Amino acid sequence: LKDIILVHLYMKSMKDFNVINSVYVTEFDLCPPARVCVETLLPDGVLFCIDCFAHKYGIAKDDVLRDEKLVMHVQSISHWAPASIGPYSQSIKVGDVLYCAGQIALVPCTMQLVSGGIWTEAIVSLRHVERLLQAMSQDTALHHVITASCYVTDSKHIPVARSIWQKKLRECKKV
Repeated sequence: LKDIILVHLYMKSMKDFNVINSVYVTEFDLCPPARVCVETLLPDGVLFCIDCFAHKYGIAKDDVLRDEKLVMHVQSISHWAPASIGPYSQSIKVGDVLYCAGQIALVPCTMQLVSGGIWTEAIVSLRHVERLLQAMSQDTALHHVITASCYVTDSKHIPVARSIWQKKLRECKKV
């Protein structure tokens, strides 16, 4: 378990979140993996599904640290990104690769969901991702992202989320 750096937790109902979370938290220490947690359709009788990405990070050999694991686990209220609302780290860096937790559109200082609908939520969520990337590595920006997943509650929101992502990428390229 100590080698897990990213977890995707798919739940049939978010009503079960507290129960699943109470077990989940017992399995990880002060530096838990980054986590993406979403409610989705699952087969009958399946309440949740977990997939994990693990990396056996190296240790110091000949005074050179190889594949050091760096963890960002913000647990207090901030003004730059939301605190974690569960036993997960916002970002984990192994070598030159960053793994980020799922981000929702919470106002960092109040931990309340922003108002304004899908457009505003997408902008704020993406801003959180940008800030996490920059906090872990100042030279890292959205155009360095290799893969990203965006979960929406309605397929009609996909074009809005896609257009905001594309706009942010164009802005990064200009800089």
